[in-house]
Amino acid sequence: MKNLLARAAIKEDGKLLRILTDDLEASAFEFGSRMSELFPAFLIEKIKDHKAVIAVTKNNIWVGYSFLKIEETGVTNAYRVYRVPSPVKEEIFELLKTIYPC
Repeated sequence: MKNLLARAAIKEDGKLLRILTDDLEASAFEFGSRMSELFPAFLIEKIKDHKAVIAVTKNNIWVGYSFLKIEETGVTNAYRVYRVPSPVKEEIFELLKTIYPC
């Protein structure tokens, strides 16, 4: 789609969130998905934390949305001093690049 822009979501996208969540809920219902409702407040937090991407048309109509959900890395006590979470998170990033190549 030529007029599609995928970009980091910004605070001003908050006005699109009710439309977005209503559309997602209707779509999930239509396809028989039991998707949990995404509340606008939850999505606003993702935007504030710079963990959200939105796709919009040139007329600022939303067409897609995604966000990161990062879980904490568990490390056994004996290895905490070795900074294990950093290489684990780096490897997760590499894995994501293979699953979702540009």
